[in-house]
Amino acid sequence: MSLKITGIAPFYLLEMLHNETNLPDSERNNWELAKGRMHRICKAAHDAGVGVMIDAEETWIQKPVDDLAMEMMQLLQP
Repeated sequence: MSLKITGIAPFYLLEMLHNETNLPDSERNNWELAKGRMHRICKAAHDAGVGVMIDAEETWIQKPVDDLAMEMMQLLQP
């Protein structure tokens, strides 16, 4: 399956994460919610034996997308 991170995380938040290391608490919570969504999707796909392809985004928000993809791969390693 193919997944666009901007479908589960607000664009502005990805932009903030790409440009900043410290987020305000409210935005940190929003990021944790997005990560939880991503984890549930990837876990369900993993349990069903379905691969997940994470689609690229704009260059100015790609870093958090890459970081999240790496985190999911590490979490669901056999």
